[in-house]
Amino acid sequence: MKKVITSLTILCLAMAITSCKKYGCTDPIANNYDGKARSNNLLCTYEGSLMFWYDEYIRDSLDKKEGVLSLEYYVEDIQIDSLELNNPQEKEPLCGKSEIATYETKNLEGSNQRFVKYKIFDQLDQLIYSDIVEMKAGECVGVRLK
Repeated sequence: MKKVITSLTILCLAMAITSCKKYGCTDPIANNYDGKARSNNLLCTYEGSLMFWYDEYIRDSLDKKEGVLSLEYYVEDIQIDSLELNNPQEKEPLCGKSEIATYETKNLEGSNQRFVKYKIFDQLDQLIYSDIVEMKAGECVGVRLK
């Protein structure tokens, strides 16, 4: 009888331990994805990037018509880069090129997407561009200056 009670106790404990829900991030595109989690704890973290680029037409237009020599890039009112206006691209470049203004965030604030405001100024602090763009988790979103 004692063995039966001991066996039942062990069996109940084993079932209780294995049937507990494991909480964690269940979204595969999140930085902290947990493949063993069975229930989402709503604490997933995401990262994404923005990359700003322009072609020869825009460079020539800004340079010749407006006297722009360099651009200062801001995202959410934080300066991310300041670059001379000398690197036009024929097509959207790969993210992370050193001569391209790139903004990376390590946290899209608990969502797999986020809208951010960017502003671009010339060397005299004249506002040239301003818009809102959607950042997406795990992606580098290209922003073509027009």
